[in-house]
Amino acid sequence: MTWCPQPWLLRTFGHYDGCFKFLDTTGVCIPAAFLKLLPKWIVGFGLLLALAGELSWLNLVFPQALFLIPLVRFPGFIWLIAAGFALPKTMARVTSSGLGAST
Repeated sequence: MTWCPQPWLLRTFGHYDGCFKFLDTTGVCIPAAFLKLLPKWIVGFGLLLALAGELSWLNLVFPQALFLIPLVRFPGFIWLIAAGFALPKTMARVTSSGLGAST
């Protein structure tokens, strides 16, 4: 076990990875789903990982929920790689006529 001068710091900030995976995956999944940039199975798997990541903070209260951290961490890396390869390299710019300044 790692020595920490204030054990509450380790308990508070040591198990952050799962909760931040929630922000990473939802930040990519939601816009990619609306813009249809990713296949549905990658979006669904990402949202499932995001849910498990958000629930991983429960291990601070219930040590039985500790299994959620590796359940999110390792598949999350695989999801991130898959999403990176599946995203298109370029995207057409959307312009709307009538919203620009008149000349």
